[in-house]
Amino acid sequence: MRSGWAGSAGNLLRLTAEVYADPDMDALNSALRVITFTEDRPMNPMEAVQSAWLDGGATPTDGTVVAGPGRIRGVIFRGGTAGGLITLEDGVGGTELLKHQVTGGTSFEVIVPGSGISFSSEVYADFAAANQQVTVLYSVG
Repeated sequence: MRSGWAGSAGNLLRLTAEVYADPDMDALNSALRVITFTEDRPMNPMEAVQSAWLDGGATPTDGTVVAGPGRIRGVIFRGGTAGGLITLEDGVGGTELLKHQVTGGTSFEVIVPGSGISFSSEVYADFAAANQQVTVLYSVG
């Protein structure tokens, strides 16, 4: 478990991250499983940021990243072996709210400014290629 402080102009966030090695992955590609931001002083509209992770697998298999409504604050896209498009939808077959073309073997991070991207039903990931992964940083509600 690691923790630290981030912020500026009197707005501090305490960051706590817990990392564990997934037995199905090598040490270099260990999955970040839990990351939480809590406020030292009020920072509207962010109360707490959580993370959720989904691996599309070899097939690939689409799925729910966050069950229920929320606001995306950031995303880490991982390209898998061949790369391809990863799309985040508002529920299964819902509106495409964020998508990114990722090159195989690389990752790409997106920080969403302001109040984030609102998902009214759930955050659903659609993977175009095998072994793609997505980590979503989100707040509930």
